[in-house]
Parts: sequence; C-alpha cells; structure tokens
Amino acid sequence: MKTIILAGGCGTRLWPLSRKSHPKQFLHIDGQPSLFQKTIQRQLKVCDAESIFVVTNSDYRDIIVEQMRDIADIPNENVIVEPIMRNTAPAIALATKYVVERGNCNDDEPVVVVTSDHHIEPEDRFAEAVIRAGSFAEKGHIVIFGIQPTHPETGYGYIKEGDAVDDSVYVVDAFVEKPDSATAEKYLSEGCYLWNSGMFIFTPATMLAEMKKHCNEIYERSQKTYDEMYSDFPTMPKISIDYAVMEKAQNVLVLPLDITWSDIGSYDSYYEFKDKDDNGNVAIGDVIACDTKNSLIIGSKRTIATIGLDNIIIVETDDALLIAQRGHSQKVKDVVERLQKADSNKL
Repeated sequence: MKTIILAGGCGTRLWPLSRKSHPKQFLHIDGQPSLFQKTIQRQLKVCDAESIFVVTNSDYRDIIVEQMRDIADIPNENVIVEPIMRNTAPAIALATKYVVERGNCNDDEPVVVVTSDHHIEPEDRFAEAVIRAGSFAEKGHIVIFGIQPTHPETGYGYIKEGDAVDDSVYVVDAFVEKPDSATAEKYLSEGCYLWNSGMFIFTPATMLAEMKKHCNEIYERSQKTYDEMYSDFPTMPKISIDYAVMEKAQNVLVLPLDITWSDIGSYDSYYEFKDKDDNGNVAIGDVIACDTKNSLIIGSKRTIATIGLDNIIIVETDDALLIAQRGHSQKVKDVVERLQKADSNKL
C-alpha cells in the first residue's frame, strides 16, 4: 500500500495562529507533534516510510522535509511539489503518476489519499479501516471514508449511503453539497448521511480508468511521462477530485469510520475535541481564568487573564489578537477577507 498526503492547504480558518507561511497542518499548538506529523504517524501503521508521499507547493517543501525528519525516514524525493496549485484532481493525478513511475507502485496496488490537517483517534481503528478498504480497492472500487455525524454540521459535504455491499460498506447513493441548518438537521435525523472526510483509497488502474471516462483532459496528460505531465501541469483543469471523478463514477463505495474525527476547520471544532478543565475551558499558554467557563484561550508569549467570561474564544500571537464568541469562529474567514483586501502582512 502507498500513501499520498495532501499538504498544500493554507488553513486560513485558524487565523491568526495559521498563516500562509506556516499553516495549521504544521503548527505545534500545545507542544505536541503537528497535525502533519501525526498524519505520518498514522500512516506508518499501514505502510512503511518509503511508501509515504507528500503533495505540496514550493512554499512548504522545506518545512515538510524538516518535520518528516523528526518522525520517520521518508526520502526527500517523496515530496512532490506542484508547479502551481490546480485543486485536488490534478494534484492526485500527478502524485499517482509519480508513485507508479518512481515509487515502485503497481497499477493494482492500493493507494490511500489522506489530508495533512485532520485529527483522528484512535489511530489503530483508523488503520484497520484503511486496510479493509484496501481489499475493496483491489477489486476495482474507489472507497471513500465517511464520518458518522455527531451534530447538524453545515461546514461539511455529505455522502448518502446506498445499498450495503458488505458489513458497514455501502454504495454511494449521492454526494451532497454543504447544507443549510435545516437540511443538516434532516440529514442527522435520517441516519443515512455521512460527512465526507475527503480521504479515499483506490488503485492506479481504477483511478486512471475513471479519469478516462469522466475527465479526459487529465487522463490524456496522465498517459505521458511524469516529467512531461509535470510540464503540462499548469494547463490542467482546475477541478476537485469530487467533481472530476467521485460524483460521476459508478464504482464508488463509502466506509463509515467509527472514530473521533475533526478537520479542525475552525476554533470551535478545535475546542470540541480538546480535553477541558472542570469549568469547560481549554487553556493553552500562560492563562489565568477567573470565573470563566466553556472558553478556548490560546496564548503565545503574554499572560492572558480573563474574568467573568463564558463561551469565548481568545487567540493571541505576536502580532494579532482574535476575540470571538464560541459558535461564530467560522466567521474568521470574514476577517481574513478584510486583511486580504487591505493587502495586510498579517496573513
């Protein structure tokens, strides 16, 4: 089995901790390994270090090499640098070409694609699911990992389960865009909808066949050598793997994961999976919380003292301070948009 880790995202939803130069997947928020490093640790349970490949952009290559070195002996040449960002379909096609041509991957060997910025536990249970999904991939299926919803989330895409093909493995009936609140409530109550984790497994032969059927522009370039495909990369269509292949292919299965999962797409989601004190607080750094409850407080260098607060998010860095009410942290994107319009150096 081979692993492809997608590690090119900017992570702006966790501003001000996450910056373009150092996005969330590489952060050591509480002195622990970064999310990227934890991703490597998980994948070492299903394949060896030489079978792990990372797709990123030139801005993050050096930090990836540095963080890999602290975890495992992954060859530096296993870092695949996109010449330009073209979304996930071209990135996955390029990486698949690389692992086949230069990574000793057979056309019928399972390749699992994972993101670099997810929180997943327990790791052993996830590894078992990956290995099980690999057996279906070897039979010509693309298998997506679904997440059992725990609340009516509007920030994720959903997958509707179809007929069962095995114990807890289903045909994908439909992919659904991010719903509004009422629709998300409906999905939760119906019980046949899963969150789309963005992780999946396939064989190169299967993915190439589906590209040929549904995204010929990428397929044609995949017929060239890796070097030629790399040169052509900027001309590839800018399209996600979901739109290019997943939503059109007829051989896609979904395997629900019995794990704790978060894409840490907001400070609210970060708060949810962290251990809390007796007052429901998550405090990182030099924090004095008086008469404060149900809050997330992350300090960098300064002492942060709070009095009489409830359901508050405070994030302090060297050059910025974020204060928000819990439940509203998705609106960090509005702050980022304003900073972008102002051409701020704080991004």
